[in-house]
Amino acid sequence: MLIFGHMGIGYKITSPLKNINHIALFFLGTLAPDIFDKSLYLVMVWLTGRHGEDIGLISGTRTFAHTLYPLMLIFLLSKSKSVYKSHSLEIALGMTTHLLLDCISSLILYPDKFIDYWTVLFWPMLGFKFPSTHYNNLEGFANYVFNGYLILFECIGFAILSYYYLKHRQKKQSRNLSQ
Repeated sequence: MLIFGHMGIGYKITSPLKNINHIALFFLGTLAPDIFDKSLYLVMVWLTGRHGEDIGLISGTRTFAHTLYPLMLIFLLSKSKSVYKSHSLEIALGMTTHLLLDCISSLILYPDKFIDYWTVLFWPMLGFKFPSTHYNNLEGFANYVFNGYLILFECIGFAILSYYYLKHRQKKQSRNLSQ
């Protein structure tokens, strides 16, 4: 999934909890694993001129931030007495939905490579090497982005975000009229 899928569907998954006070931090959490890992991979491609397994450890767009370690660290911060306590839980919740949605999309898009998802999530317990990316050039990336399922997830996410935005806006207008 890309931006709207992670943000919209992730928000809908957590909407029954109704305890998200800082929506921007939650949305940051829904995007953080991709922001970190995709950037890291693209920098490595740019620096080395290589792709996938030829780079070495950073052989794809799902590496360190897609493992359970950052999620556990942020969750532990939310349970600590630190200044970041109140904000950490929202980021951790967003990251949890990100990993869950990646699991689902991996199962749909790449059922034959689904073990790769578990290899990343539980790294390094299932092996020290990260799986290679599913695309090694611009054409491969375009095929990934314009996949029907991915477009559907993005449209659903955008529709959910639009619905909640309009609902929030309507509530705000109602409050302003009643005052």
